[in-house]
Amino acid sequence: MIVHHSNLETLEKTFDIDKRKLVCYHCGVACDLKGMVEERRDFLKGMGAFKNEPYVPPAVLKKDIVELREKRNQTVGFKYRIEFSKIGPITFISHLDLQKVMARIFKRATLETLHSEGYNIRPLLSFGPALTLGISSLTEYFDVRVPTEWLDFESVLEQLQKHSEPGIIFNGISVIDSKTPSIQDSAKSFTYFIPVKSGTEVASVVSKLSSQEKILIQSFSKKDQVFLEKDIKPMILDIKSGELNLNEQIMEIIDEVSPCRAPGIFVTAQVNQGASIRPSEIIDVLTNSGLLVERPIKVAIELN
Repeated sequence: MIVHHSNLETLEKTFDIDKRKLVCYHCGVACDLKGMVEERRDFLKGMGAFKNEPYVPPAVLKKDIVELREKRNQTVGFKYRIEFSKIGPITFISHLDLQKVMARIFKRATLETLHSEGYNIRPLLSFGPALTLGISSLTEYFDVRVPTEWLDFESVLEQLQKHSEPGIIFNGISVIDSKTPSIQDSAKSFTYFIPVKSGTEVASVVSKLSSQEKILIQSFSKKDQVFLEKDIKPMILDIKSGELNLNEQIMEIIDEVSPCRAPGIFVTAQVNQGASIRPSEIIDVLTNSGLLVERPIKVAIELN
């Protein structure tokens, strides 16, 4: 069954030579059947579709499509893993917005990246687990694929930092390949530092939490729409007291939104396929233990 004629030759054969007519199924809509044929005739003339010829894909277009598909192969180009810090006021932008910011940094730095296919193409930047909004992090990672090899990492880092946003600091670059696990799969543990304002003796809280068999918190179940008790002790790998000792300039940037100069507690939590203890859950545990704390600061990620 012909729905629409794709060229003027077949349309004229149907309606002018064979004298066929459009079929009305009496659906209730008052269609102008003759007008529809004439409208189609005008469209085909405007498109220059006069003859009934088989479609042949243009050779150049076919070549371009093949080249684009080859870029999907993980062996095309060069892959690098970049370590960076996200600290200060910029921590209040979302994970999705961070990806856009990073793409703009690469564009300003005139560092070319490979791009995805499709209608809405994007730079091939792949980030790790999303950072909680408002949490400063000293160590984050993203992977990037570029068409040409980077021979001078220091020069690339300098170029990125020159065109960076306040609060995004580029720390290092390492070479990876198609067999390297993703950041999501590689993340083994997160370490947070939680500054303590006041309250119970910090050492006694650390000792108590370390010796407890269970550390229960109230977790909201979206499925059941109720609060349930959840034991996070199996997820805690280490807990100890200490202070954050960083470059003064970095401390000042973090301090703008998250006071970090007080003594506090370091908590290392296990990561399972990107999922781990939430910073808010750590705050709840310490608050229930009699401590008044500041917002946590993510200080380290351990990768396999």
